[in-house]
Amino acid sequence: MSGQRAALTAAAQASTVPLTTPSGKAKGTGFHITSTLVLTCAHVVLEGDGPAEFMDGPDGRFEVLTDWFLPGGAGGLDLALLRASTPTAPAYLAEAVEPGDELWVFGYPEGNYRAGDSVTIRYEGTSEHVAGPVLLKGAQGRIRPGMSGGPVLNWRTGAICGVVRYRDGTHDDIARFVPMSTIFHAYPGSAEANLAEAPPWLRLLDDEQIAAAGVCFPGPLMRRYLTAASTADDIHPYAAMLDVRAPLSKVYLRQQASRGEAADETAETTERLDGTDLLRRYEGAQVLGGPGAGKSSLARHLAALSARQWLNGAGGGGVPILVTADALTRNESLVEMLANGVVQTIDIDLDRAALKEMFAKPPFPGASWLVLVDGVDEILYPYLREIVLSKITRHRTEGRYRFLLTTRPLPTFLLNKVADGDRYPTFTIEPFGRHELKAFAGKWFEQLGLPDPSAADDFDRRLTQAGIGHLATIPLIATMLCILYADAPEQRLPGNRAELYADFVELLLTKRRITNVREMLRSWTSRSGPRAVAATEELVQRTPELLKLIAHHQHQAAVDPFLAGKSPDAVAVVTGVIGKPGELSSAEWASVIREVLRSCGLLVERRGEFRFLHQTVQEYLAAAYLADHHPDPRKQAARRRLVPKPWPRQDLEVMTFLVALWAKNGRDVGPVLNRLLSRKNRRENHRFILELHRQGVRLPERTTARLTDFLVHSIRDHGLSNDEWRTAAASLVEVDLERAMRLFEEAAGPGYSWQRRYDSGVLLLGHRPHLGTRALATLAEDRAIGGAERLNAAKKLHEHDPTLSLAALESIARSVMPDNLRVEAARLVLEHDPRNGLRLLREIAYSARAEAPTRLSAALELGRHDSGEALLMLSGLREFDGDRRFEAALEAARWAPESTRAVLIEISESPKVETSARFRAADHLARQGDEAGFSGFEAIARTESADTATRVRAAARAAEIDHVAGTALHLDLIADETMDDDRITVGLAAGLVDPAAAASALARLVGGADGLVESFGFRIESDSADFWARAGLAAAKLDRETGVKALKELALDTEYSASTRAEAAAAVAEVDYDAGVALLEELAGDYFEDAEMRIESAAALYDVDFDHGRNAARALMRSSSLGPGRVVTLGSKIGRNDKELGLEILRGVALSSAHGPTWRLDAANAAISLDRTYGGEISSQVRADHAVREYLESEERSRKWPR
Repeated sequence: MSGQRAALTAAAQASTVPLTTPSGKAKGTGFHITSTLVLTCAHVVLEGDGPAEFMDGPDGRFEVLTDWFLPGGAGGLDLALLRASTPTAPAYLAEAVEPGDELWVFGYPEGNYRAGDSVTIRYEGTSEHVAGPVLLKGAQGRIRPGMSGGPVLNWRTGAICGVVRYRDGTHDDIARFVPMSTIFHAYPGSAEANLAEAPPWLRLLDDEQIAAAGVCFPGPLMRRYLTAASTADDIHPYAAMLDVRAPLSKVYLRQQASRGEAADETAETTERLDGTDLLRRYEGAQVLGGPGAGKSSLARHLAALSARQWLNGAGGGGVPILVTADALTRNESLVEMLANGVVQTIDIDLDRAALKEMFAKPPFPGASWLVLVDGVDEILYPYLREIVLSKITRHRTEGRYRFLLTTRPLPTFLLNKVADGDRYPTFTIEPFGRHELKAFAGKWFEQLGLPDPSAADDFDRRLTQAGIGHLATIPLIATMLCILYADAPEQRLPGNRAELYADFVELLLTKRRITNVREMLRSWTSRSGPRAVAATEELVQRTPELLKLIAHHQHQAAVDPFLAGKSPDAVAVVTGVIGKPGELSSAEWASVIREVLRSCGLLVERRGEFRFLHQTVQEYLAAAYLADHHPDPRKQAARRRLVPKPWPRQDLEVMTFLVALWAKNGRDVGPVLNRLLSRKNRRENHRFILELHRQGVRLPERTTARLTDFLVHSIRDHGLSNDEWRTAAASLVEVDLERAMRLFEEAAGPGYSWQRRYDSGVLLLGHRPHLGTRALATLAEDRAIGGAERLNAAKKLHEHDPTLSLAALESIARSVMPDNLRVEAARLVLEHDPRNGLRLLREIAYSARAEAPTRLSAALELGRHDSGEALLMLSGLREFDGDRRFEAALEAARWAPESTRAVLIEISESPKVETSARFRAADHLARQGDEAGFSGFEAIARTESADTATRVRAAARAAEIDHVAGTALHLDLIADETMDDDRITVGLAAGLVDPAAAASALARLVGGADGLVESFGFRIESDSADFWARAGLAAAKLDRETGVKALKELALDTEYSASTRAEAAAAVAEVDYDAGVALLEELAGDYFEDAEMRIESAAALYDVDFDHGRNAARALMRSSSLGPGRVVTLGSKIGRNDKELGLEILRGVALSSAHGPTWRLDAANAAISLDRTYGGEISSQVRADHAVREYLESEERSRKWPR
């Protein structure tokens, strides 16, 4: 036996228990389906005439749960549940089983092998006893007494697929089992309870068994993959290089509004979302964040979190595949790109081939793949980036893979394309709050060996002094600052981002063990000669320079992969600068280079490729390379590096670092920056200058002035969109706060649009509260603008100064349009001035000029805070629509129940009120046990103008309240012409209580004048025939004799048309087949009936009885009393259902020379309509006849004769 089978065998045996009745007479087997519930057969626990109270086992007693005892016998399930006193790991249950499966049974038979025995059986299929449930049939194995109730293990699925019930009495090697599907149905919730405790068992199954069982659980290969994926966030790269563990911080996201959501310019920002909830709540998403915001950390954390959840048996969402976006740029299939990407992203012992096979199909039953694509923005070449996003969009649409993307902000059109409307929302990572930053710093300092409790406060103060505090809200920047501060608390913190990266890179290079590596390499290379030692020493000393060169090459490859070719190999780049010494082989020199690069602390190696710890580190070093090679920004070569470009720039981060390094080195950056702010370039490129300002770079005065002037010009531009205006305004606040405040004070006044004034007021609130409140108060009081706009201003003012907002809100509550806003304004007043708020609400509720919904809303608010007087008043207003009167009455009932009752009665009984409101009022009264409910329903049922469906419902509700009176109402409605076809419906309903009276009432409708449909003053009998037939059938359903009699009378009444009479006779056959057939035969064969009646009857008889109908049709065909035209009609009617007979009848007329040419041609044409081929042959024969040919020629001549 294989190790896997041995483990399953042991688990199955451990879950199985021998069971014995207290008397010892009956013995059997059971097994745990949960840790405390044991399943067995009902006959195992029988003691006398019923189940035993408990069963004995080796480790104690098992309580028999009598509520779940399902006895056997011919039609029984033969199942029982027991409660164990000692918890035991259960077996795993699954329904899957196929003919040919090898099954294994373990149990405790009577006799010498009571200690336990096993049987191997082959599954053949199901057995269906004539009186019992479906069972599974097994052969080629002997089940012995005492094994009943034992588990049946399916080796193909590794799961228990049934319970042993009995062996065949005539064939010892045949046994039957209760299938697991029957057990799950008999015991609701058992499948879920079993699955919740199944992981220990499931970990014993191989991948094929997991798939065959259809269980949502990772198999061994998938667990290997998930174990590797679960380490994706184990160690922060900067923490690893400093030999500490990084403190974790929560990542919060805020959803970006779609174009549809952004319609309300004053809408509040959406709710914050914990980043770990992203996978649980959304099928896919995009996560945006600036450099260092934590996008990659979030992607890694989500991948690891999801993997750990699946490994712990609490999986949900997709199974993670973490790749960098550049992995999707290859011209390969998706599974190939994913396999290559995973190998480069996580440390995994599965090769590409195994990963490709894994990713090509669903991970396991019930689960899907979630691809976390990190760093879309790192694909700097726009064409490639769009290709990657198109691939993601296409595969999202196919539905086999979910995708979560992380990226720096991208152009809106790209985000809209990949978001697919609102299906895949876009989120932005929120920066740290200042209080969160202090807590984060404190955790870092503890890890870095700086436990001083005052360190976090000192750090926060130093941040403010350095002027870099606004950047410290970015997690990566905060981490770097914490590390720098902990290394030298007494030193000044950097003043801008470029200085920060310079200090941080220098710290890492000095903190790493390069000195130790130097000694190790010297010892190793000294054996090869002095030139090897010298080359190694040069390599160590020039490491900073080489890192810049590697970063430059990698950046160039990302910006234009088609020009640069394949991403450069770091070892090759270094070898191009410091050649291999002759004493070392190429492999030995490559090993030396790799050891130095590993030791520098800024690169990580995965699968032989070196990558920088973070994209921003690579961007900084690439900029440092450019600054070294182009140190003077005034020179042409340097100026070519920084030319105006559309926003967003591909090279934004490198160029901002470059300008910052030029400025740090004392170079004049004014000319190159001013060129970006020239008239033709400033609209796109002013954002680059802003980015420099935000990163703490000190701009030349002239550049700052030009930037400020452009922003002021933009803010005064009335053609700017609201979003563009807000962006410009926020930028001006950053650059020149005082000038921004003066400008906003101006824009908040007359002469600007409402939105500009509102936005200006809000911005003033944040920096000059007294100016902001004044601006918003003026706006809220301005009657020249719309009511909704005034209310928005008042609400914003209310948030900051409720007292100041009261006057504006009171003015809005009194007069604003549309008047539905008045209640909201009054409600806000009510919060701070209850007396005045209630007065305003009363004014609205009692105002005849206010709209009905507004008055009701005000009255409801009054009811919550004061009294129901206004509600009672509104409920009695007959000019109000009924539904609102009902709502008002319902709320007023708490205050004045008797008065409200009178209103509800009046609503329910008044024909002038909408039927829906009347029904609601009557229903409410009835549910309160008020007899007026019956009266209301009766009044609705008798309202002739109401729709009949509602009248039927009302009558039914009336009958529920009072059977006798309700039945009388139904009988009255049967006779009411305005009920139309629903008279039959109410008749059948009445028949449930008084079938004889209802049948008589329905019978009176059969053939009655009131059953005729009237149109333009005429009675249309043909439209009523169906109604009469249905009425007769309904009557017969209640009282057969009464219904049949009414239908027969109609069928025999010569005052009605032939079709009506035939339909009535056919209806008789539906109730009394023999009587109906006899009646139709009588009508079809009655020579005293007109021909049409006989034909209709024969056709109807054919529909009822094929043979009788054929005989009747042939008899009519031969009848001399029917003229040829009638016979043609007969043939056409019969032919619709019996083409052969119809053609026979028509052929008889067409080929008979006894009939005139006209009739013969009509018969031929009718035959063609039934069968084009055969009818055409008949037509040809007819037209070949001499008499017919002469007739046709005569007709042709008459048409040509001049007139």
